[in-house]
Amino acid sequence: MQKEESHVMHNITQYLILPVLIALVSILTWPSLDILDIFIMSFFGSVLPDVDHINIWFEYKFKDFKSFLKFLFKARRYRYSFLIFHNLAAMFFILMLIPIVNLMQPLGTVFLAAFLSHLVLDFFDDKVSIGRVTHWRYRKRT
Repeated sequence: MQKEESHVMHNITQYLILPVLIALVSILTWPSLDILDIFIMSFFGSVLPDVDHINIWFEYKFKDFKSFLKFLFKARRYRYSFLIFHNLAAMFFILMLIPIVNLMQPLGTVFLAAFLSHLVLDFFDDKVSIGRVTHWRYRKRT
């Protein structure tokens, strides 16, 4: 029988603590930017990477959305499906994009920093909780 895990601390860190820290650093870095805009971009940047989990919905054909959400919140950390953002290639691409975006729009940098931080946290959480990160390699299916 599969052990049920709690992701409460991971989710609090990922969706609350991390965006607030990124916003605070951004406020200090770009004092001329609107504080509310910084917090909004940081929040959305930290949440948006998980939009790729919808791929699990399509591959595993859950009976309803409630069972899909229950699966996401209770499942082991192992990636059951290819996730477009949760891979090393996406992390590298975002890392390369940050300095370019920073020249044009600092708020975009806030967004990308939060986005990348989400992925980095997931990467290290997978490394610690399941002991490997081979599923972070770019491939069609894990």
